[in-house]
Amino acid sequence: MKIWKLSPLDPDSPDWCNSDYQGDATIRAKDEQEARHIAVLAFSGFSEQVSSCQKTPRSPWDNPATTKCIELDRKSTRLNSSHIPLSRMPSSA
Repeated sequence: MKIWKLSPLDPDSPDWCNSDYQGDATIRAKDEQEARHIAVLAFSGFSEQVSSCQKTPRSPWDNPATTKCIELDRKSTRLNSSHIPLSRMPSSA
């Protein structure tokens, strides 16, 4: 399964009034289409109510004109040597 990052291109745009959330979303899915679909379902403000802000309500998450979608490299989502390790208490404590 791949990891996708969806990012609003302009979260202040009126297109985003059809979504409960306007920030970056990281989603695990087999392809971009499924990642967008998961985002539409996850931010259900669109699916639960018809917004009066647009004549044709559409979730911005499934629209490439409003949301950038990139596949993340699995290695970039893991901790690497530049991260500071957490200190641990001794096991005898």
